[in-house]
Amino acid sequence: MSKEHAPEQALTPTIDIFERATHMRGLAPVVLNFYPNLISNQLAESDLTVEIIAETDVVTTLPDIPNTGDVSLSDAEGLSLYETDSDLPYALWLMETPTETYAGITVYDSGGPAGVLINDTDAAVQWTETQYEQFRESAQLTSASEL
Repeated sequence: MSKEHAPEQALTPTIDIFERATHMRGLAPVVLNFYPNLISNQLAESDLTVEIIAETDVVTTLPDIPNTGDVSLSDAEGLSLYETDSDLPYALWLMETPTETYAGITVYDSGGPAGVLINDTDAAVQWTETQYEQFRESAQLTSASEL
């Protein structure tokens, strides 16, 4: 759960997994200012591939977020960005590491993280894959080079 004075601390376990991941798929109902740099830096420093399905408002906001890293999302190799007109209820994600696959849900409240649930059971991973694919079917690939 997030703490009122430091809500982004709820994301620490997710970021720890992300830094070990080789493949990540996720839904993006919001974008926090540090997300683009975190993703682009990890893409530049590892063999990570990332597929994100983002709400239209998130995609249109990305170019306005200042790049403070060495690599911008538009220059990052290994990113596939999809846009959806659907309202995404939460950030649903799957991350594969060399030894494990994790399924997670990040819930946001007023744009900030309210809590995170992470599970590595086969049932949770399968459920998350099914949910993710339902959103993926109606999403449209967009050009990350315009970010």
